[in-house]
Amino acid sequence: MPLRPWNALALVSALCLLPTAAAQAQYGSPTESFGTYKDPATRAAQCYGRGARAMKKAKKQEAAGETEKAQENYRRAKEEFSEAVGLQQGYFDALLGLGQAQLALGQKESALDSCTHALSVKPKSEEAQACTEAARGSAAG
Repeated sequence: MPLRPWNALALVSALCLLPTAAAQAQYGSPTESFGTYKDPATRAAQCYGRGARAMKKAKKQEAAGETEKAQENYRRAKEEFSEAVGLQQGYFDALLGLGQAQLALGQKESALDSCTHALSVKPKSEEAQACTEAARGSAAG
């Protein structure tokens, strides 16, 4: 019985799609490659979801820090801003708030570090520049 073109194509496709034992041994299954995730798109979606939740929580912490700072409770503000920075390392508003709270508490070196980090995130920020200069002036004096 002659092999019809579509049968030959189906056979070749099936053989090409079947992983060989050697390929499986070398590369493993997608589940092994990506941990418990079924595919890269699922993994990316789950990573994005975790990042979005962390940012949302960091924004809440930053807002709580701003509230404490407005009430001149700088020690509590520092804690809130520190937690926000812990959740999102380059979060400008939290870094700036942390530096300002540290400056108000007289923690000059820490304030300089925080304000400098904030300035590295947004180099043109006048608030971050002012915070850095105030911390430098306080540290020198």
